[in-house]
Amino acid sequence: MKKNIRVIATEEHFESPFDDASFAQKNEQQRTEEAIKMGAKHIADMDAAGVDIQVLTPGSANRKYLVGKEDIDYTANTNRFLYEMVKHYPGRLEGFAIVPMSDPEAAADELVRAVTEYGFKGLQLNSNINGSYLDNPSLEPIFKQAAKLDIPIYLHPALPSKDLFNMLYASDSYSKELAGMMSRAGWGWHIETGLSLLRLVMSGLFDRYNTLQIMVGHMGEALPFMLPRIETRLSKQLTKLDRSVSEYLRGNVHYTFGGFNFLPTFINLYMQMGADRIIYSTDYPHADQIESVNFLHNLPICEADIHRIAYKNAEKLLKISQKS
Repeated sequence: MKKNIRVIATEEHFESPFDDASFAQKNEQQRTEEAIKMGAKHIADMDAAGVDIQVLTPGSANRKYLVGKEDIDYTANTNRFLYEMVKHYPGRLEGFAIVPMSDPEAAADELVRAVTEYGFKGLQLNSNINGSYLDNPSLEPIFKQAAKLDIPIYLHPALPSKDLFNMLYASDSYSKELAGMMSRAGWGWHIETGLSLLRLVMSGLFDRYNTLQIMVGHMGEALPFMLPRIETRLSKQLTKLDRSVSEYLRGNVHYTFGGFNFLPTFINLYMQMGADRIIYSTDYPHADQIESVNFLHNLPICEADIHRIAYKNAEKLLKISQKS
C-alpha cells in the first residue's frame, strides 16, 4: 500500500438540514452549532480513512424540485449552512454551491455570492431538472457565470421524472423496488448523466465557453467506455462543432471515482482520458471511505499518476492551496 499521500476527495455529500422545514425556524446560532457538529462528524470519518480534504455538496439526487422564492430560499440557506461548516474547519472542508434552477438569473447571482463571499470552489448541478435537460437555452446564464468565475461544474445524477421512470423502468414483470434501483444506482443514474453531459457537448456549450470545466463521477458515467463508438458515429461533419467529441471529453471534463472502486472500469478511464483528467472522490457517506482510499493507494499505476489523481489535479482545478 502506498502511504503518506495527500488525499482530496471531491464528491462528498451532506444532507441539507433545510430538507426539514422545521430547521428553517431555528436561529442563526442554532444553525451554526448544527453546522459545527456535522462538520466534526465529517472530520472524524476523514481521519479514520486517511482523507485530508473533503469537497462537500448537498446530497442532490433526491432533492425536491422547488420553484420561485422557495427554491431561492432553500439554496441560499443550504449554501450558508455549508459555509459555516467550511469556515469552522479550514484546510479540511471545502464547498460546492447549489443554485435555484427555477430562476436562472437568481441562480447566477447566488453563484457569484457563493464563490466570492463564501469561497466555494465550484457549482453542483443535477443532470436533469424534473426531466428537463441542462442544454435548455434558458439556463445559459448559469453556465456563462460559471465560466466567468472560472469554476468547474459538478454534474450529479438526479432521479428520473415520473414519466421517464414509467416509460423506461416500471414493469409488471418485476418488482417496483427492482425498477427503482434500476432507475438509480443500478443503471439509470449513470447512463442518464452521461447523456446529459453529451447533450451539453452537442449544444455547442464548450464552443461558446471553451475554458468551462465539467466534473462527472462514477468513472465517467459510461462515456469513456463508449468513446470509440461515439467518435465513429458523431463526427464533426454531423455535429457541426469546432472540435471532435473526444476533444471536448478530454479537454473540458474531469472524471471522479464516486464509489466506483472497480479496477477494470478505472483502467478503461485511465487509458481513454489519462491521469491528468482523473480526480479522486469517495461519494461519502454513500460509499465506504476506507475501502475507497485503499483502492486508490493500490492502483497498479506509477506513483506520479497516483499523486496526480489523489490531490494534484484537484489542487489545480479547484485552486486549493498546495500542501507544503
